[in-house]
Amino acid sequence: MQEKLLLSRDEKQLQIRVAQAEEENARLIKENNSLKKRVICRRKEQDALQLRGKVRLQELLGLAVTDNFKLHKRRAFSLLWSDYRNRFGVRSYRDTLEINYDEGIRFIGEWKPKNSGDSYLIGVCTL
Repeated sequence: MQEKLLLSRDEKQLQIRVAQAEEENARLIKENNSLKKRVICRRKEQDALQLRGKVRLQELLGLAVTDNFKLHKRRAFSLLWSDYRNRFGVRSYRDTLEINYDEGIRFIGEWKPKNSGDSYLIGVCTL
């Protein structure tokens, strides 16, 4: 009888500990998710975003040594990074969150200038 009482007491203590561990686990998961939403990309990833932007504009305007690229690069870079900032809600591509890095690379790779007021740029793009 006494053994059953001890087992019952131990079982209750284990259940309490399991419940506490589950609460702590849930808290840590929530904290981890919160931190993921605040951590910006590493420098290497920031440089990759910048390079991907340059490559994308070369795809659209021609190589960097061409007159077309030289003539339109400032406006094109301005449009690209403006659209990027609006899409990801950051002040600079360097502020891209780590969790948004892959999506940022995809966005840049698929980016095209919009028709609103910048049709001259679309006309010079090779796509």
